Order: sequence, then C-alpha cells, then structure tokens
Amino acid sequence: MENTWNREITKQALEAEKNFYQNYISEYPNSSLNTRFMEELKNSYVYNTNAIEGNPITEYDTAYIIKSNTFLEEYSAKDNMEVLGSSKAWDYMMDKPEISLQTILNIHKHVLFFDVNHAGVFRQIPVHVGDKQILSPENIEESMSQYDKSKEKGVQGLYNLITKYEHEELLKFKTLVLQEKK
Repeated sequence: MENTWNREITKQALEAEKNFYQNYISEYPNSSLNTRFMEELKNSYVYNTNAIEGNPITEYDTAYIIKSNTFLEEYSAKDNMEVLGSSKAWDYMMDKPEISLQTILNIHKHVLFFDVNHAGVFRQIPVHVGDKQILSPENIEESMSQYDKSKEKGVQGLYNLITKYEHEELLKFKTLVLQEKK
C-alpha cells in the first residue's frame, strides 16, 4: 500500500528508523534519551489508565505525583493513590519477562495497594462498561486458569482469551435472538 499523504515516508524508511532506535536502545540502555522516553511513556500510561476510569488528575499532575512520590492536596487521597499504585504496577511489569496468572494478580496488588481487601484477588462483583457486563465474577478464575495453562502467553495469549470470551458472548446473544424469532 502506497502512502499518498507523504511519499517520503515509506515502509523501508520506517523500518530503517525502527532498526536505528532498536540498535540505539540496545547499545545505550541507560542513556538520558532512553530514560526520558521511558519516563514519558510511563507517565502517559499511568495518566491514561487512570483517566479512562474517571480519575480527574491531569497529565501534568500525574507526572509530578510519580516523580515526587507525594500527594497533591487538590485531589482526593484515593485519586492520588491510584496514580501511585499504577506507577508501582508499571515498575513491576517492566521487571517481568512473562505474563502469568500470578503476575497479573501481583500487578493488581500493586495497583490497589491501598485496598487490601480487593488487591491481588479476583473480583467478586460484576463490572459493566456501558450496558455490557464484563466477564462475570464466577467466570474470572476459570478463564484466567485457562490462560495460565495455555501455550500462548503474553499479550497474544490475553488477546486470544478475550476474543474467545467475546465470541462465546456473541453466540449466547445469537441464540437468544433466534429463540425470540421462533
């Protein structure tokens, strides 16, 4: 597929850029450029992860809280702790070479470090995004155990697990629609 927007940006040019940065990162892993990039990536990840859940802390303030490891008085303690918890979870993820069931529960424990009753355990209450219920509590442990036993780990394995769940939900919906038509 040809880039009609800017003909100077070709697949080969992008591949060359990617190779340049991969080589730079491997040759200079502790350079100030890499350090700054990873800090900005972490700040952006933490901000967006919390913002999508309704946390009102701005991107600038998120970076400040992470860097200073302190609370800002204009936000609630819970909002501040969500930022610090997500930051701790990021640090934990960066040290993990694989994603396992235990890794996921430990990430959850870091995020909810301030809520010991719910941190690092499977949820017991239903969660909805819009009108759609996300994986019911009674199915979480079984689904995660399937993921943990599967040969596909990492992001692809999680994607396959989610896709399988979504497919099963669509089949249930289709069955209901067909039954209603009868």
